[in-house]
Amino acid sequence: MATDTIRYHEVRICASFDDDISAYETYMNDNNVVFQSLVYGADAVDDAKAPLLTWSWGDDLEKMSSMTWPCIIYKDRRYESGETVLDISKFAQTVDDLESDFLDKVETE
Repeated sequence: MATDTIRYHEVRICASFDDDISAYETYMNDNNVVFQSLVYGADAVDDAKAPLLTWSWGDDLEKMSSMTWPCIIYKDRRYESGETVLDISKFAQTVDDLESDFLDKVETE
């Protein structure tokens, strides 16, 4: 398996309507990161989290039994050849939990 990150992409901030995500968005905007904020109403949060709990995360392919929002999810592109790619899904609870090379390799505007 390829181990070197080519780039980080598909960055999404996931939150419920009553979460304060201003620090997350400020960080992304200040660093020109291409991202989406996915903000869900209280009645939709459990349904939005359910598919994410079926994913395998990181190099250890960890499955989560629960997930606290707000959080950042993104993909770590490890291999790319034509239409064949290998993406590793990543999870960060805060911007401090992002990979140390995140700003060097993330897609920017």
